[in-house]
Amino acid sequence: YQLERVVPGAVCGGVHALEYITSMLLVRFTDRLCACAETGEPLHGLDAAAFLGKNAAMILPMLNPDGVEIHLRGDRTAGAAGATVRRLSGGDFSAWQANARGVDLNHNFNAGFQLLKQQENAAWHPRAGARQIR
Repeated sequence: YQLERVVPGAVCGGVHALEYITSMLLVRFTDRLCACAETGEPLHGLDAAAFLGKNAAMILPMLNPDGVEIHLRGDRTAGAAGATVRRLSGGDFSAWQANARGVDLNHNFNAGFQLLKQQENAAWHPRAGARQIR
């Protein structure tokens, strides 16, 4: 493809260990996007080749592979961090979200969470009808 005016972007799946299904969705989406770009078939009305000619994306299907393994198979997959994982989880990996070091990756990059929280608080009104979950 010849890139004209490139708009960069990044798409990450599997940030939390519980979100491993997003990894498969991203792999399938990427496969379909590339196939449509190659064949000229529209992707839900999108000209994939034209889109890829003007946009660049880094697609990372699974940001947290160690966390996914821990969630699915337990602390034995954490290697040297196994004891830490066991201590932090209490032996229950059904709600494990972090990586093998116990770090929640969602809290380690600036995704504008503070701004989003301020906007939510400013927009919330007690008489809006629906109760906001905090």
